[in-house]
This record gives sequence, structure tokens and C-alpha cells, in this order.
Amino acid sequence: MRLLLTLAVLSFATGCGPADNATKLVTDHDGDGLEGAADCDDADATVGGPTTYYYDGDLDGHGAADGDGFCDHPAGYAEIGDDCDDTNAAVYPGAEDVCDGLDNDCDGDVDDGAVASTYYTDADGDGYGDDAAPVIACAPPEGAAVAGGDCNDLDPAYNPGAAEADCEDPNDYNCDGSVGYADADADGFAACEECDDATAAVNPDAAEVCNDADDDCDGLVDDADDSLDASTGSTWFADNDADGYGDPGATAQMCEPGPGWVADASDCDDTRSDLNPGATEACNGYDDDCDGLVDDADDSLDATTTSIWYADTDGDGYGDDTLTTLACDAPAGSSGIAGDCDDADAAYNPGAVEADCADPADYNCDGSTGYADADGDGYAACEECDDADAANNPAATELCDGADNDCDGTVDEADASGASTWYADADLDGYGDAGAATVACDAPSGAVADATDCDDSSSAVNPAVVETCNGIDDNCDGVVDEDTASDASTWYADTDGDGYGDAAASTDACSAPGGYVSVASDCDDGESAVNPAALESCNGIDDNCDGTVDEDGASDVRTWYADNDGDMYGAAGTSVEDCTQPAGYVADDQDCDDSAAGVNPAALELCDGLDNDCDTVVDEATAADAATWYTDADGDSYGNSASATVACDAPAGSVADATDCDDGDPAVNPAATEVCDGIDNDCDAQVDDDDGSLDLSTASTWYADADSDSYGNAASATVSCDAPAGAVSDAADCDDSDAAINPAAVEVCDGVDNDCALGADDGLPTSTWYDDDDADGWGGAAVVDCTQPAGTVDNDYDCDDTDASVIPGGHEDCAWDSCLGLLDDGIASSDGDYWIDFAGTPTETECDMTTDGGGWTLVFADDFTAGAYAGWSGTTTTSCGVWGTILGGYGVMAGGTLDVDATTFSISHTESWVTLDYIALDSWDGETAWVALDGTTVWSAALNNHSTAYSEVCGWNRGYYGSYDSKWPLDYTVSHTAASVNVLGGSTLDQGPTDESFGLDNVNVWIR
Repeated sequence: MRLLLTLAVLSFATGCGPADNATKLVTDHDGDGLEGAADCDDADATVGGPTTYYYDGDLDGHGAADGDGFCDHPAGYAEIGDDCDDTNAAVYPGAEDVCDGLDNDCDGDVDDGAVASTYYTDADGDGYGDDAAPVIACAPPEGAAVAGGDCNDLDPAYNPGAAEADCEDPNDYNCDGSVGYADADADGFAACEECDDATAAVNPDAAEVCNDADDDCDGLVDDADDSLDASTGSTWFADNDADGYGDPGATAQMCEPGPGWVADASDCDDTRSDLNPGATEACNGYDDDCDGLVDDADDSLDATTTSIWYADTDGDGYGDDTLTTLACDAPAGSSGIAGDCDDADAAYNPGAVEADCADPADYNCDGSTGYADADGDGYAACEECDDADAANNPAATELCDGADNDCDGTVDEADASGASTWYADADLDGYGDAGAATVACDAPSGAVADATDCDDSSSAVNPAVVETCNGIDDNCDGVVDEDTASDASTWYADTDGDGYGDAAASTDACSAPGGYVSVASDCDDGESAVNPAALESCNGIDDNCDGTVDEDGASDVRTWYADNDGDMYGAAGTSVEDCTQPAGYVADDQDCDDSAAGVNPAALELCDGLDNDCDTVVDEATAADAATWYTDADGDSYGNSASATVACDAPAGSVADATDCDDGDPAVNPAATEVCDGIDNDCDAQVDDDDGSLDLSTASTWYADADSDSYGNAASATVSCDAPAGAVSDAADCDDSDAAINPAAVEVCDGVDNDCALGADDGLPTSTWYDDDDADGWGGAAVVDCTQPAGTVDNDYDCDDTDASVIPGGHEDCAWDSCLGLLDDGIASSDGDYWIDFAGTPTETECDMTTDGGGWTLVFADDFTAGAYAGWSGTTTTSCGVWGTILGGYGVMAGGTLDVDATTFSISHTESWVTLDYIALDSWDGETAWVALDGTTVWSAALNNHSTAYSEVCGWNRGYYGSYDSKWPLDYTVSHTAASVNVLGGSTLDQGPTDESFGLDNVNVWIR
């Protein structure tokens, strides 16, 4: 990790006293041990220095290894630096390994945890592999295919995708296990080429027609075949409403109609199944039967759906029952309502009103009219209430007879002739109220014929009741409470009017006569102040007639209080009652301390802890020597001059000092220290920088921002509460002359530290380049930069960067690991000889860079021209004419084997590729020739050298009995990782080598 911390503080000082706002040298304001730019917030001791973050180019939460220090977490940086490829968001520790050739989880292994697939060795490169040679890998290796099923992986003509065009060819090219040719119908197409070899009209060249057959053998019949000759089909019509009738405007040519198609095209509305030529015309406003006629206009209209209409000649809304018409809609001059009894006169109809009961006309057509006078009293039945009794009619007089004589709807009403007067008896005492009379034929409920009750609200008052003293005329004799009342009282004369009478002067009455009372206990009826109810007073008289004069309970007896301290105020708890004042007693009882002459209601209150003036309050605010106190709401011992209280003692929350300038803040008072907060902390009317006593430790450090990019120069600092003009709080600008350079700038690849963090071009995605000092295109020492430096290349393959002749694979001093390495590293892609490291020995060998993707390293080659390689099991060679020298051959090999172990020289590989010629000589008669690689037979064939396709080359029989020599070039690739490749050739020959023999030639072993 690279961490650059720059700390510089420049202090200034102007003036010579506190009022000059002096600037102090401050290096660690918050005392956390970090100075200047090393502290992310030098005003907060809880905030430390920069945190290391790691550039996260692919934003996968894991950064590159080199970190940078920042006070805040910057965008595009991660908290951990463990990404092994910061250009790929799918690569980071913990990612899932997938088959993509990358170390996704950064564990150092590529595709180690991925789910691999099975591929098959494809020796002939036809895209199909040998099922017997599977390869498990993430991706198809070179020389392998995704699909298996190849029945001859040495010949690209054989594979499951091959076409067998010639049905007479005996080879199973498509590996399906069958071949064959037949054309039974002689249509020019083999049975394997068509679908019906019994019908000549059916073959791939035939035209598809409507006949329920697959004419063109494409697997589709009639309408299912897009190539159908539509002219052989029929025209069908869409039947969207499924009523069996089609839309003539929606047609299709088909062999057979599909769902929703019919042969009929006569539907007039294919959206409604109830409208079609088969429907019956009904009264509904639609052309139901599709004949172009609607409702009444259609002669085929179903009459049962019509309505009956009646002729309405007089237009009164009612028709003549005898003149009817059946129709959907009302004809002119008709009505749907019958019953008119005179259709020539609108006054006659069932809705007419018959108002005159004497009129003989039947206006409402109900078949009746009427006029009658059965009792002959001159009134029609419709004009009176009783047409059976001539005595009852509107002109008759009402009588008390239980009948409505005058036909007014009321029977025996009050004005009837012969009616009586009745009186209400509300209290039901048998006596009525003369003031509540009713005239009627019969006595109303609650009424009587007597009218002498003087109070009909009380049944206790009537002429039959006995008089009592109750203020009521009980017996209705016109006199209330007479002296003879059954309960009259005795009354006594009260001459002095004091409510008490003289027992010697009495009379009887319901109520007291004037000057009489009911009590006879007055002892002096000549003096109203003397009576049993009077209060005894101190006057020498028996005022209350109890026989005692001026007793202790006299009404004006006085209470006297002991005055022990002689201050003319007595104590309330030491009283006596007497008509005269005893010695040592006073009338006032308000002394609150009768032992101290200075304490009484007339004394002056003092701040002495006593209730001097006996007002029950001790040392109240009005005390002569009380002090003034000021509210101290913030508890800082300084009070608010605007909130004063006078009291002997300081009230809770009050003080004697009144110099607090903000009693809501305990940090503000004359004893406080002025700090940077925009407040006059010490109450001297000076705020922050204007106060010479300012505590500069509370101030901030400001830095000159010459380029106005909001970041200042750490070397130009000023300490104050507020930022001076052109100064900022951030001192992280590393070039205050260039506004484009500051911590907020984006680092770009220009050789300049744009973001003032960790040097130029830090955190940018970089690439590794390599010095090419000898200018041969191959690099040596690594150079990491965000752009490619001059004289560098993108590889480090040079083994000697001082010698341009030493190049990878092209010089023995720069032998490569393998031909595949040269190819994969982009060093070489052409076939040729290259220097390869054979187990520590630089060796120039052949590289095949084109076959099956290339990258093959030749590790063994033997054409036996100079004799057999010493590792062969048999080393005898023979000359084979134009075929050159071979191993084994005529007179040497018959039923034995020839093999060799070809070392791979510790070269890492996954495949081996072997090519050789198998030579079969003389009279082979079906014996088996075979070749095995590492113990597995890769080729075998039953040979018969009697074909003229073969030649006489180096055998003995030279065509005797038709025997020839055959040569079989073999080419096989198999999976391989071992230290050597075993090549083994043999046969099942059972004759001597001079009769029939075999040999091997041109054996080449490649690995990749």
C-alpha cells in the first residue's frame, strides 16, 4: 500500500494584542495525535486519519492490490484489495468457478470448481467423435467434438450427419447400422429416398394435391403441406358464429374444411348465430332469415311473434275490438288497447269519467249507467244517503233516533231536535260542573245531569262533604273554613306583637284572628323585646322569660383575651366571656406570639425568620430589609436582569448577579470563554473573531485557495472562526495553482497526480508492458503503466533482451515448453522446426501448427532409413522397394509384434497423435492386422491381399496365386498424459514370414 501524507502548517501573526485576531500555529487541534492533512477532521478527536480503499475497476466489490488513503469512501473503490483481475466483474474471491478458462474465484486454479462436460475424440475432424474415446473438459479440446456416434473416426466421410445418397453403396456412412436401395414403383426414387415405394405418383418430385396422401414425401398431407396445389381443393367460407352458414366475403381454398369453415355462403350476419337462411323471421328488427326483408316487410314473418292492434278512429287511445290487425309495429290509426264502445266519439272509452249520475249515457263503456229514487223523496240514489226511507234525505231535520236523517254523514248530532243538556263530572263524584255543559241526545261519557259541584277537579269537594280547615269551600255553601269547621284551633291575644300570646286571652277559629297567636308563653305581653325567643342581653332584664336575668349565655356577652406581653394584643387561646372586661384581658386576639411585645399585627416585618406582623407569612418580600434577586434559568450563577424578585432569601433558581446576557444557555455568562459559535459567550458584546479574548483552540484552520477549486494549500494556513476571503477548510490541494488538480478531480493517465492521492496516475486501470531493448518484438523486464511506454511490447517471452537473434522457440537459448505453448502464447502459428525444451535439453523439433487446431510437438520419428531406433522390440529392417526401408517385413515378421515406448520428455500434454504405415506383404487370407496405442487397439482389419487394387512391391510371391502387397496409412489421436506413448503393431498371421509377413514404417509420435 502506498500512502502519501503531506502535513504543512504556515502560521501568521499580525498586531500585538488580543484585539488583533492573532493567528496561532496549530498542528493538532483536537489532540488525537494526528496533525494537519493526516487528520480527516482536526476539530473532532473521534475522527482519525485516512482509510485505505482499493481501486475497483470492474465494480465487483473487490479492488486491486495497491490501496490509496481517503477520508471518505470514494466512488469506484472497494474496502478490500484481493481481486486477481480487476477488469472482469465475474472474477473475484468467492465467485463461482465456471467453464470459461478463467480463475473466477482467484484461488490460483483455472476452472477448478466448474462443472465440465463430456466431449469425444474427433480424429478425422468431421465434427463427430468416437464414443470409445471420451474427454472430460470445460470446453471442447483441440481434436474433440461435442457429439459422439462416429463409427469410423479415421475417415471424415463416416459420421451420424453424413448423407447416404447412394442406396446401393455398402458403406454405412451415417453410422445408423443400415444401407439399402429399392424402387418398387419405378418412379426413379429409391425406397430410401421416398415415402411410398408402392405408388409411382408419390415421390419427392410430385405435387401435393387433395387426396389424403403425402404426395411429395415431405411428411405433410394435404392442407398441412404449404406446397399444396390449392386448385385441387374446394372453396370454403368462414362460419364465425358456428350456425352452419358461411360469410361469402371470407373464403379459403382447402382440401377439407377446418373448424369454422363451411360450404354454404348465404349468411347475412356471421357474428350472430340466430341470423341465417334457416332462421324464422320474427318481430325483432332484424332480417332473421337473410332474405333482405325485415319484420312486417317479410311475408314469411312468424305471426306468433306479432302483436294485435285495434282501429282507433277517434284517436282517443282506445281501439275498436271488432277491427283488428296482426303486425310487429302499430299501423297508423291503431292502438294496442281495445274496449272502445263508440270509436266515432272520443268521449266514449274505458278511461272516460261519468261525473253526472243523472246522465243516461255509458261513457266509460262498462255496460251500465244509472239514475234511481226508490223512496220517492225527490232525491236520486246517488244524491242521498238512504234511498229506502223517504224521511231521510238532505232536506230532512235530524232527530234523536239513531239515523242520519239529514244525510250529512253524522247521526244524532248536537243540533238534533229533542237533545238534552249534560254537565261534565271530571272528578266522578256525581256532581257536575255548570260551566262545562254539552247538548246531546245521550249523556256523553263522564257527564251528569247535576250542575252544583263548585270544584269538579276534586271528588272531596261537593255539596255532600263536611267543612274542614283547609282553605277550601268543601261543602259548596259559598263559605270557606267557617268557625264551625270540624278541626278549628285555639288562638291567644299578642298585644305586643312579638309572636307570643297571653294565656289568659283566647278564641277558636280555623286561622289566627288579627292580634292572636298560637303560643301562650309571653311573660310580659306589654314588651315585644321580652319573650321566650328573645336573646338574653346584658341589661338587667329576664329577656327570654326563663326566670334568670343576665346569665352567662347573654347575646351580647363579650370575649376577653389574656395579654401577657402587655402589647395590647391578646392570644386567641386564652379567652373568657363576661358582660364586663376582667383585669389583664383585652378584646383583640391577633397576637401570634404573646410572649414577645415586638411581635403583633402592628409590628414592622423584618428578615429575621419571624412573623413580626402576625400575617402568617415569615420574611415576606415586603420586609423592610428584603434584597433583590435575579432568575438564573440556565444555572450558571449569573441572573437575568429583566427577571428580578425581591425577597429576604434567594428564591430557587435565582442569584444576586444580573449580568447574564443569555439566561437560556449555561455556556453563556461573563465567566465563560469566547469560542467560535456565533454567540457572545462571555457577555462582553463581542462575538467570535471580534472578541480579543477568543479561545483560538475552538477556531478552524483555513487554507488559501488560490485556484478557487474549493481545496486549499496546506502551506498557507490561517486560524479563525470564519473563513477569510479566498480560503477553505480543506488543505488537500497538491497544486493550488491549477483548479483541475484537487482531491475531487478524476485521475487521468497524464503523468500528473490529478486527485492529489498516492502520486500520478494512481488507481487507474493499468497494464503490464515489457521492455524490448533489442527491438526484436519480444519483451524482457516488466513495466506497469496506464498507457504503453515507448520501446515496450505486450509479452515477456524474450530470453535475452540484449540479443535480437535470441527469440522464443527460434534459438537454442530460448527453447519453449512445447509447440502448443508457442501457439497459445502467440509466438508461432506456422508449421516448421522450433527449439523445444525436452526435459531440460533444448531440442530442435518439428511443430505442426495447422492439423486439428495445431500445437503438436513431434517427440518421436522413425522412417528406419538409418536402421531402427534402439527402443523397438525388434530392430531388423528390410528394403521394400519404392516404399523404402521398413521395420520387420518379408522374412522377418509374421505372427509376432513390434512396439516402442516413445518418451514425452516431461512435456505437459493431454493428447497423443500417432501416424504410421502398416505394410501387409504376400498371401494374407483374411488374417487380422492391428495397431494398439498404450495397450488399446485403435485399428484392426481382416486383410486379403488378393485385390488388384494392391501392388507387388516387396513381397516374395509377387502376384503368385493372385497375392499382392498392401500399405495402410494410419492416423490416430487419443487422450494422453503419461510420460511415454507405447506404439504396438501385430497380426494374427499363422504362416512363416517367408509366406506372409508385415512391417511398420514412417512412425511419428506427436503430443499436445
